[in-house]
Amino acid sequence: MDPTDAGNQPFVEPDIAVAANGEIYNFRALYDTLPEKVETVSDSDSEVLMHLYRAFGSSFVPKLDGMFAFVLVDQEKGTFLAARDHVGIKPLYMGKSEGKLMFASELKCLVDVCDEIEEIPNGTYYTPEEGFVKFYNPSFLEVGCVPRPSTRSLCPVCTAHHTQLHTTQLTFPPERVRRSTDLRSHISVGREGRGGDDADTTQRRPVSCTPLLSTGWNCD
Repeated sequence: MDPTDAGNQPFVEPDIAVAANGEIYNFRALYDTLPEKVETVSDSDSEVLMHLYRAFGSSFVPKLDGMFAFVLVDQEKGTFLAARDHVGIKPLYMGKSEGKLMFASELKCLVDVCDEIEEIPNGTYYTPEEGFVKFYNPSFLEVGCVPRPSTRSLCPVCTAHHTQLHTTQLTFPPERVRRSTDLRSHISVGREGRGGDDADTTQRRPVSCTPLLSTGWNCD
């Protein structure tokens, strides 16, 4: 939010460096939560991340309100913190190559230099000490689960019932079975009979449903 040179990233200080993408909406209010007043070097919303980390460690992440992805390096302790906003508006990827970790907001920055690439899940932060920590657990997802870091996860409710849903079979009575081309991407139905297209000879056809990870249900 600071268009001057003072707001240029990354922010680098003797003990901490941070690079952030997005916007922290409540950054001014977060300064008031610090145990003591601090001197700022810019009017950027991202600078507050350094001050919060010094005061609270990784526990400050749930206090952030905004759309963000950032990586903070603690140069004194030799560790780092990577975090992504609650619903994953801003992307963040972590790549591994020859014992090194690299971060980027676009896959194309990592595919040619990394052997493994993981997507940091939404509402999650990562440190070498804690691993992946799910900090966003709204009440409507109270089943609560940490999604596998390499995928966009099913919601916990769907995950809990995945086995049952995966084996569900749907059948349609003959009078409701028809040819469909416009719905092909969602559900395939058609007439199967020995008497051509005569509805009286159409057989019931089972349709299996498999949950997709992010876009809904794939039925074929």
